[in-house]
Amino acid sequence: IPIVGTEPNVKVNEPALALCTPFTARNCKILNNNKNITILTMNGLSTLIDDNLNNLDNVVPYLKERLKGFGGFKNVILGCTHYNFIKKQITTAMESKVTWLENKFGVAKRVSTFLDESFCGSGKVDLVLSKKDASFEASLRKYIE
Repeated sequence: IPIVGTEPNVKVNEPALALCTPFTARNCKILNNNKNITILTMNGLSTLIDDNLNNLDNVVPYLKERLKGFGGFKNVILGCTHYNFIKKQITTAMESKVTWLENKFGVAKRVSTFLDESFCGSGKVDLVLSKKDASFEASLRKYIE
C-alpha cells in the first residue's frame, strides 16, 4: 500500500507560523531549517478536532489559549491534515486575516500518481479515518466521487 507523506513542503521568505503536531515539529526538516518559520506545537489538537467533527467551533477555546500572542503572523502553515478543517476557527482565534501556506495540491498530485491504471485499475479508493463518523465519511465519499 503506498503511503503519501503530507509534511508541509512550503517555501517561505517572510515570517510564518507553523501549527504542527508534536511529531511534525520534531521531524520536519523543511520547517526546522527555515529561520522565517516559528513552529508552534498543537498538542492534542487533531484528537480535539476528531472529537468535535459535528461542531468544530468547540476547538476555538483551545485555539485562543494556544495562539495567544501569535496574532501578528500573516502567514500560517498547517502542519497536519486535520487542521484544514478548522481554518475558520484558527482565523477567529488569531483575530486577524491570514494567508494559508499549504501543500495540499502537491499531496493531491502525488496521490493521483497512485490512482492510475497501473496501480488501481478498479478506481476503488478506501478511506481510513482516525475516528469513525458516518456523516463525515459520507461527506468525504461525496467529495471524492
